[in-house]
Amino acid sequence: GIVSDLGSASATILSSHVMEDVALMAGRIAVLHDGRLLHDGPLDAFVAERGGADGSAELAFLTTIAPVLA
Repeated sequence: GIVSDLGSASATILSSHVMEDVALMAGRIAVLHDGRLLHDGPLDAFVAERGGADGSAELAFLTTIAPVLA
């Protein structure tokens, strides 16, 4: 697709809360909340470290932002 083609030659910034879409398009992810960088790194490592047993990008995202929402 267009985003994946652009990403091979340049940086593409995608802002989304729909983690299924992000997981399909991104190789690297940065999670920002209230102007703070909570995570920056490869998507597969993000999901492996924070995505639980099912390897869910959505669960990884929620696990990352949960401490700042409390």
